[in-house]
Amino acid sequence: MLVLAAVSRAALGLESARAVARRAGVSPTAASAALRRLVDRGLIIRRPRRLVQGGVRTADLWLADLLGPAWSPEVLAAVKAVHLPAHQRAGPRLAPRVPRRFGHAFWNADLPAIGTDRNADFVASRLLQLDEVEAWLWAACHLPAESLRRAARGRGFDARRRALVENLVAPGPPA
Repeated sequence: MLVLAAVSRAALGLESARAVARRAGVSPTAASAALRRLVDRGLIIRRPRRLVQGGVRTADLWLADLLGPAWSPEVLAAVKAVHLPAHQRAGPRLAPRVPRRFGHAFWNADLPAIGTDRNADFVASRLLQLDEVEAWLWAACHLPAESLRRAARGRGFDARRRALVENLVAPGPPA
């Protein structure tokens, strides 16, 4: 159930059994075995997806097959009741650097020199201007909420984008 909950809550998918294991708080061996069983039961699928990480590449991601017939109301309720390990529900984990996959947003800056500790507002502004859900998600998870709010108040952000930022940083129930 931990593996199923971890995959179902990763809206953008998870790339490896090791990533699933980290999310679920189980060993990679246990995660691999659970993933095989969940695929056999029709609860999750492995789908190719194009990722931009410095360049464009295709990766097979683990995703919940939420539209499949195996997702009965009982299964949905059971997965919703699962509490992932506390370290998965903690607040933002500040990252020291911006991932290469978002390098195109910093076309006129030296990406390796941009530290999120010193330049959080700048990073937030650039990432929130992108029309990429992954960039918004990364920013919400790895940058201070106040930096996101300050960036959204800046020039070039319309009311809809400001509302998006408020939703990203709004406290919610634990996952």
